[in-house]
Amino acid sequence: MASQALELAEKHQFPAIAVDAKWSLGYARAQLGDLNGGIGIMRQAIAAMRAGSPQTGATGLGYFAAWLAVTQERAGGLADALETIEQALQANQEGLVFAAGAKSSSLYQPEMLRVRGEVRFKHGEAKLAEADFHAATELAHKTSAKACELRAITSLARLLAKQDRRGEARAMLAEIYNWFTEGFDTADLKNAKALLDELSP
Repeated sequence: MASQALELAEKHQFPAIAVDAKWSLGYARAQLGDLNGGIGIMRQAIAAMRAGSPQTGATGLGYFAAWLAVTQERAGGLADALETIEQALQANQEGLVFAAGAKSSSLYQPEMLRVRGEVRFKHGEAKLAEADFHAATELAHKTSAKACELRAITSLARLLAKQDRRGEARAMLAEIYNWFTEGFDTADLKNAKALLDELSP
């Protein structure tokens, strides 16, 4: 479907849709096992987004970069993943102008911080990772981005559990999990519930 969308978008000259479709194609290929090929296509989409006009829909840059970093980490490229997410965070802090004419906000920053925390944790930088998870949680909470807050707290709870802070981990995860009243078949809530069960006394 991503391939078809890309073909149609390029044929009818819809640059923003073409960029989205190209990124989706790269991510799909990576999910299907072609990590390096998928990463290459995702990089092309991000480069087009950075170099193009506001029409290319640059509002998704932070989101795209976060998931590119996740894919790079899966491929074993921890250094590449960290570089990708650092560049995205820097662009966000510098106020990259987006398609709507507004400056970059904190819309995707909680997820970028969470992903950086995950990469740092796998690098053995537990203190820096914990700081990122806390920052992601706080920012998501301030903006009422509950899904982002859930993911950040789930990541933080995993880190705390590995540090023998299971009670602390379970308490904070249970609080955010219990806020939800629907969507329990989604991946984020399933992951949180599995971790809660694992942390049960």
